[in-house]
Amino acid sequence: MESHELLPSGKWEGFYCFQNSPKQHKMAIELLFKNGKVNGSGIDDVAPFKWSGNYSLENFKIQLVKTYSSHSISYFGDIDENGIWF
Repeated sequence: MESHELLPSGKWEGFYCFQNSPKQHKMAIELLFKNGKVNGSGIDDVAPFKWSGNYSLENFKIQLVKTYSSHSISYFGDIDENGIWF
């Protein structure tokens, strides 16, 4: 598992907003960071989902794909002391 303090494996909480609304949609997430790869699962107000992707501790960037049973969404973001931002 990853030992960097900004990427603790385990339970995470988060939210997303739709482009035209400031309302926060909450997510409960379980993530495993290891050797530049991240995998996990979670649930939000849409449905359960799986996460998979890559991260870099050289430039603190992350790429994730959130996969529901019906569709997938790609995310590209940054890692900092406040979490992961897309």
